[in-house]
Amino acid sequence: MNEDRTFSIFHLSLVEHRQPTLTSFRGSREQWLRLSLSERFEFSGWGGKELVWVPKGVTNELVFGLIQGKKPHSFHDSPNEGGAEKVDEFWQGAYLFLDPRHHDDGQKMAIENDVLGRPRALAKALFDHINGRDDASYSVIPELIFDETDFWKFAEESGKVLSFIRFEFAVPNMWDPQGDLEKDLRSTGRKTGTEQVDVTFRAKNGVTTDNDIIKSGVKYAGRGAGRIKARNRDGKRYSSETRATVESVPKADLDEASNDMIEQIAKKVLGRG
Repeated sequence: MNEDRTFSIFHLSLVEHRQPTLTSFRGSREQWLRLSLSERFEFSGWGGKELVWVPKGVTNELVFGLIQGKKPHSFHDSPNEGGAEKVDEFWQGAYLFLDPRHHDDGQKMAIENDVLGRPRALAKALFDHINGRDDASYSVIPELIFDETDFWKFAEESGKVLSFIRFEFAVPNMWDPQGDLEKDLRSTGRKTGTEQVDVTFRAKNGVTTDNDIIKSGVKYAGRGAGRIKARNRDGKRYSSETRATVESVPKADLDEASNDMIEQIAKKVLGRG
């Protein structure tokens, strides 16, 4: 039996709304994340699946809770009752840790794997709901952090030439721009109100990957600020969504854990220790 919990790691981009309304929240990104996750609420997942956010507590630094949903469970009556097959539903919960404070690498979040489905789908559904609040003053965009060396291994195996590369970037806002790409994306966001920018490189004879443009795009996306999809000339595909950074911790009864223990576990998972 697996004695570890595994978590997928996300970076959160918070894009401030250009035209706040009378009901818009007035405060920092950290304050908004804490407020929006401070109370229980229901929301819809993929296919209209009923999900519930259940806050379990707030430590001095972190937000901690569960995304819960129902899962079907099949079983049989006892032999004395005829052994008929039945299906019932029970609640399961994926743990979520979030550090809403500002760091050089931005705000980070972790969602438990292999409980309710893909963590990215859960994260998107959660923040789609939060982003739709009347008082929302930020759009929260969660993106998986991935190991960019996986992309470069794919590129190397493909002769450093791919039939196409598609980047889906979140507009930067959590750190100072570190290169021309970040500066261009930030400028685009400020001038147009764009929250995400999609860029596709495609060429009849293939797109070379050994250049500064592709390298800066991979580096930026790998920090959890975007996604990459690519295909080589043999038809083999690459997706950063399947290469997410995963952290493991020993199984623990988090419901019974003290705040100090929760904080220790969450910091390890989020790389804040």
